[in-house]
Amino acid sequence: MFGNRPKEYHRRFPPKPVDTNHDCPKVTFLGANSLLIRDYDTAVMVDPFFSRPGTIVGLSYFFRYVSPNRDRIAKSLERMGIERLDAVLLTHTHIDHALDAPEIAILTGARLYGSRSAVNLGLGGGIDSERLIEVSEDEAYRFGAFTVNFIKASHLPFPKIAEPLINFKPEITKPLIPPARIAEYREGGSFSILLEHPKGRLLIRGGGLNPGLRSPSADTVTLAIAGLALRSREYREVLFEEAVVKTGAKTLIFTHWDRMSTPLDMPTEFLGRTHIALDHLLDMAEKAGIRAIFPLPWTETALFDS
Repeated sequence: MFGNRPKEYHRRFPPKPVDTNHDCPKVTFLGANSLLIRDYDTAVMVDPFFSRPGTIVGLSYFFRYVSPNRDRIAKSLERMGIERLDAVLLTHTHIDHALDAPEIAILTGARLYGSRSAVNLGLGGGIDSERLIEVSEDEAYRFGAFTVNFIKASHLPFPKIAEPLINFKPEITKPLIPPARIAEYREGGSFSILLEHPKGRLLIRGGGLNPGLRSPSADTVTLAIAGLALRSREYREVLFEEAVVKTGAKTLIFTHWDRMSTPLDMPTEFLGRTHIALDHLLDMAEKAGIRAIFPLPWTETALFDS
């Protein structure tokens, strides 16, 4: 519909302008599913992944050993002007969501919140145990004006050829000390994350269907679209209804669309055929009267209407 160049989509579906004199929360897209969310005095980061270690090609990729790239992490934090974070939140612990989480938590003084696998990731990365929080669906977590809830979710199914390598074990069962093989960054269970603020409600969604699980109300939804081009149109339509329409959201922000091997200081490209899924989702958003936002990395947008 719009071609396959990210800048075209960004021009047609731009971010909401940020009013620097207003206390409305804002979000900065940082590639993959990485997000910086902050208001006037609180900042949290979701699924940080700045290291982006090389080309993702072939099954041998999963046997490579990787470590956080401290230089890229430090430069990224500096570019954002971030010295302190209140929390690092993980939807799950695959490499493209969690590789850099321990290093960022250490550099910013943040606590790390996520599954038991996230705790073992943090322990292996050198975080003190008192700053590692294994989350519960029954508990709400407070950071300044934000209240955060973790909601059980399902990961998007992988192609059958890759599934045994990616999910050969369900969890990270002991401290994971880098360098480690990419395949050792196991999912560990997935969550959607709901952030409530006096100005509105943000739901951070993965790309998988959650049959039988609740769809909380939200004003804005972020939707990870990596892998959705491999799913059927029917799958995407059911997902859109579940993840966006049922929440009552007015705004949809797309994440996890970019080629994850490209450093963030270089021009970004689509991951595989992701633009095909994006065209379909944009068409559904238009028909539903939902505002779509397509951010490029480092793009900051207002989360809610002022």
